[in-house]
Amino acid sequence: EFDIVSCQFAFHYCFESLPQAECMLKNISENLKVGGFFIGTTPCAYEIMSRLQKAGGSSFGNSVYNISFPEDMVAKPPLFGAQYNFHLEGVVDCPEFLVYLPLLEKLATKFGLLLVGKERFGNYFNKKKNHESSLNLLRRMSALEPYPSRSLLADREQYAFAEKCLSEDVKMVGTLSRDEWEALNIYTVFAFKKMNEPQ
Repeated sequence: EFDIVSCQFAFHYCFESLPQAECMLKNISENLKVGGFFIGTTPCAYEIMSRLQKAGGSSFGNSVYNISFPEDMVAKPPLFGAQYNFHLEGVVDCPEFLVYLPLLEKLATKFGLLLVGKERFGNYFNKKKNHESSLNLLRRMSALEPYPSRSLLADREQYAFAEKCLSEDVKMVGTLSRDEWEALNIYTVFAFKKMNEPQ
């Protein structure tokens, strides 16, 4: 048994069906100690559906990512098996499934897991980015691009928000393009705590 089970950018694949989601949560619970945590990052169904409605069609995206739904899924997607195609430039191009967090929260209680935190990725990042340990990790991962730099100055519009952070005292900031931030903000981070053994 472990203190932490982590599932980053993959949990949504089990929401193809109720039996698959239950199997995943059962495996997680069986491998966690009581008091241990299940942490993860998954696309936010509410954000995806909101963007889809604003787009007024069956797809939306930008230069970095694209999400497209079958026409019959746009109006009323099911709780399980709500499939869409996700394309992330140079990384992912495959079917994925919507995860409704309130449904996940309810399902997890069956396996002794209590939701103790959830937050949109952008909010979570903004809260943590100035902590010394977070900054060190971002540097080690080379997670952010330095702005200004020759390669990024060619596309100033994508980095307009980063430019606003520059001043007499701040000559360079770590950032991503506007399209990359938009793609990242589809995600939600979550944490469950194992409270007891499932009955």
